[in-house]
Amino acid sequence: MILLLDFDNTLFNLEQYRKDFGMEGTRFGDDPALYIERLTESTDLSRYVFRDVLDFLKDYAQHHLVLCTAPYPGQTLYQREKVEQSGILPLFDETIFTDFAEKRSKGDVAAKKFQGSQEKIVFLDDAPAQIKSMEECCPNIVSVKMNRKEISYVYNVDYSASNEVTNLKEFAQLLKSF
Repeated sequence: MILLLDFDNTLFNLEQYRKDFGMEGTRFGDDPALYIERLTESTDLSRYVFRDVLDFLKDYAQHHLVLCTAPYPGQTLYQREKVEQSGILPLFDETIFTDFAEKRSKGDVAAKKFQGSQEKIVFLDDAPAQIKSMEECCPNIVSVKMNRKEISYVYNVDYSASNEVTNLKEFAQLLKSF
């Protein structure tokens, strides 16, 4: 099985990170210099990894684990550093950074990368737009929406996935049904 796992607000508590670093209510594009400055103030962001992540990744290590993240224009290096400081990067077999500047969604990249794969592919993300794109590009991939109770979600796209979970324990239970 191939598991495509989103980073921000799925594995990493971006909301708490922003709050703790004085960036609450903002996005990277609002003030990139501030975000980069705050990131350089830290070398260890592991405390923002949700508590269920390490156990889940270790329990599913026998599967092909792919970290899939979509940085905005100008954010790629920042996002890579944030992922590295989280400490979970070594637990993945592969990492995909899509590029919004090239208007490539996670679905576009997955469609090309895993075309013809005979393995079951499951995509976990919190963003309705990414889920919608994945389902449009890759109808054979099972999409699951993460809706963590710790996060106040606000999205521009209203789209419901056929599967929804609130933590990785629920996701693991769902995976057993595939």
